[in-house]
Amino acid sequence: MFNINEVMKSEYRPATNSKSKSSYKLKLLFLAYKIVLLILYDSIIALFKKFNPKKPKNISKKLALVTGGGNGLGRCICFRLAHEGCDLAIADIDFKAACQTAAEIQEKYKTVCKPYHCDVTDKNAIYKLKNDIESEMRGVDILVNNAGLLYMSNFLTCNVDDIERTVSVNLTSQMLMSRIFLTGMIDRKYGKIMTICSIASVVGGPTLAVYSATKRGLDGFMRSFADELLVTGNDKFIKLTSVYPDFMNTRQEITETLDSIRHFLPRLTPEKVADDAVKGMMRKKKFVYCSKITSFYFASRYMTKSSKKYIATRVMNISHFYK
Repeated sequence: MFNINEVMKSEYRPATNSKSKSSYKLKLLFLAYKIVLLILYDSIIALFKKFNPKKPKNISKKLALVTGGGNGLGRCICFRLAHEGCDLAIADIDFKAACQTAAEIQEKYKTVCKPYHCDVTDKNAIYKLKNDIESEMRGVDILVNNAGLLYMSNFLTCNVDDIERTVSVNLTSQMLMSRIFLTGMIDRKYGKIMTICSIASVVGGPTLAVYSATKRGLDGFMRSFADELLVTGNDKFIKLTSVYPDFMNTRQEITETLDSIRHFLPRLTPEKVADDAVKGMMRKKKFVYCSKITSFYFASRYMTKSSKKYIATRVMNISHFYK
């Protein structure tokens, strides 16, 4: 495989047109035939699995690393994993919150639980985190990429530094964490990686341009990541789970902001999302949608401009973001 960095440094060479082969139509027809057969086969397997769901895999004594595990959804995921018997490494930039969560889990579940300070946007800090966990505990079996920022703003007037920070936390850090911890999982031939996407990756909205872009990118990353594991055969022992929660009642500031814009759709509790996420991961689900109205969000992608504007300006009140 060519080195993309070397290519970008070298002198530009225009590509030559490849010779078209007259048999490409026949190849496409044959490929379409095979794809139809494979789709039919996969559909039968999927139907069978729907009526014969997999039993949850036992994850007791596995070591789980949860980023952003000191507060909110991350904290709830830590408690849910501890309930399943996991040992825990809790990484958070808010080290005080990580320590508090670790202490409460150890008291309640009598499991091994250690807090770690880490800025997940710093690759050197991630390497240090990996080395510290492996020297003080052992290799990570389950990685939960939970750290994230819910950034809401008028894109025209938003702070450029906030854009960079949101992309770094919500997207870049997830790829760095997955890349750095993946090699150990492959060596041990066991690993689960759970990433918290968002229903905002399915449908965007006013004030969510930056946030939705990061979550849509994260969705694309996880789908492509899964394809790479598939073609390399590593999908047999490395399992990926993407979680798509709706708005949750976590930070008070977020709740107050949603109330101020008359957000009328049902909100989830972080405990419910954590329960759905861990259960889905234990059943090796690739996608876990945590919303009472998931079908509404998918349908809203096809709303007309008038419908979208009516909801944004008449049903809800987002005008103060654009003053």
